[in-house]
Amino acid sequence: MLQGVWPKCTEIASFMLVLVCLHASQPLSVYIIRYFVLKRHVARGEATFEAPSPAERRELASVIRLWESAAKEGSSLAMHNLGCLYEKGRGVPQSDAEAATWHEKAASNGLAAAQFALGFLCEHGRADRGREGDDANGTKCSDHGERAAKRAAKWYEEAALQGDAKAQCNLGVLFDQVLVM
Repeated sequence: MLQGVWPKCTEIASFMLVLVCLHASQPLSVYIIRYFVLKRHVARGEATFEAPSPAERRELASVIRLWESAAKEGSSLAMHNLGCLYEKGRGVPQSDAEAATWHEKAASNGLAAAQFALGFLCEHGRADRGREGDDANGTKCSDHGERAAKRAAKWYEEAALQGDAKAQCNLGVLFDQVLVM
């Protein structure tokens, strides 16, 4: 009955946040709106992230440049957004290592969404893929099993303490599986 409602609510809430940022004259919000417009075109089947038109490529490139600039100035949201792009390979080469690096910077600044994202990468063994010391499978040799679960639990707990429901759920699942104690 409510299938498909959650993503729409999330987009509406995000769009409302952007409008608040616009009202506060924060230029980053203009590029967030551009990203949501591009994302909407993709959702409607009018465009793709994999094979964007030249105009879409330019638009996404300008968003990425702005987020990189904002991230260098310390914007946790921009760091997290870059992490999401690298995680999915949207406008940049897909790289779990780069995604984890950006998410970790934002997570260390206390951004709950980035803490959840980093916890998810850790839980699924993707946080250290492509970094120094990887084995042939792309998994950090010293970070198997219980250690990876503890690292994921650390970031889930940080996000859960800020009220992130997905982090609370995933943390509960980790504890239920007796991976972390």
